[in-house]
Amino acid sequence: SLLPEIRRLVPGRLVVFKGPEVAARYPEPHHRPFVDLDLLAEHPEGAYQALLDAGWKESHPPANFASTHQLPALFRGTDSLLIEVHRRLAWPAWVDAPSPRSLLARAVMSRLPVDGLETLHPVDHTLQLAAHSWLHRPLRRLVDFLDLELMRRECEGSELRAKARDARLGGLWRLTEGVLDHLFHDDHPRPLALAILGSHLQRLRPTSRSGDILAKALGRFLVTTPVRA
Repeated sequence: SLLPEIRRLVPGRLVVFKGPEVAARYPEPHHRPFVDLDLLAEHPEGAYQALLDAGWKESHPPANFASTHQLPALFRGTDSLLIEVHRRLAWPAWVDAPSPRSLLARAVMSRLPVDGLETLHPVDHTLQLAAHSWLHRPLRRLVDFLDLELMRRECEGSELRAKARDARLGGLWRLTEGVLDHLFHDDHPRPLALAILGSHLQRLRPTSRSGDILAKALGRFLVTTPVRA
C-alpha cells in the first residue's frame, strides 16, 4: 500500500530500484527483506516536497545532503520503511555516475503491481547493484551476489559487458562476473580476488573490521587503473 500512495503523490515519472524490485525476482518476495525504498524521480526536489507535504519527516538536516546523490531519508512513524529519493545513483568515486536522464530514457515498467511505476533497465540495474555493493565493501555480502545473479539472468552478457566498459566499470564487472560464475556455476575457477578478500562469502561468516579496511584499501586497485584508484 505504501508504493501506490507514493506513486499518487509524486509528480512525474518515478523509478524504484533495489529493495522490492529485486525481491520480486526471488521465489517469494519475503525471502529478500529490505528496510528502505530507493526512488529515482524525474523531479527529485518536487517528489521530496510532495512527500514532506503528505506527512513524511526528514531523518537529517537537508543542508548535510546539499551535494550528495540523495536527499535525506524520509520516515513516517516508528515502524515505516525509510524513503530515499535520489538525485542520481550512488557510484564509485573514480567515474561519473550515469545521468538520471539517460536512466529514465531506458527505464522499463516495474514488476510490482503499481500503475505508472517504473524501474531501471535490467542492464542498468545490474551495474547499479554491483557498484553499490562495491561502495560499501568490495565482495561484501553473499546476498548482494544472489541479487546480482538473479538480475543478470535478464541481461545479454555481451550487452552487460559493453555497458560496463562504456561506464568505465569494465574491471569491476569482470571481477563481479567471475565471482558470480564461481559461486553459482561449479565449473568456473575461483578468482584470485575472491580468495584474498572474499573468503567470508563461501564460509558464511561475518567480516572483521581489519578485513573491511583491507578490502576497501585494495578494492579500487583490483578494478581500475592505479591513477584512478
